[in-house]
Amino acid sequence: MILDSQITILAIGFRLSAYDRQPIADNSKLKAQG
Repeated sequence: MILDSQITILAIGFRLSAYDRQPIADNSKLKAQG
C-alpha cells in the first residue's frame, strides 16, 4: 500500500512536469480523466 502511494505521488509529479512542458496534450488527458 505504501509503495502504491509513492508510485502515485511520482506519477502525479511526472504528469505535472509533463503538463508544464506539453500543456495541450496533457490538458486533453486531464479532461478525459474528468
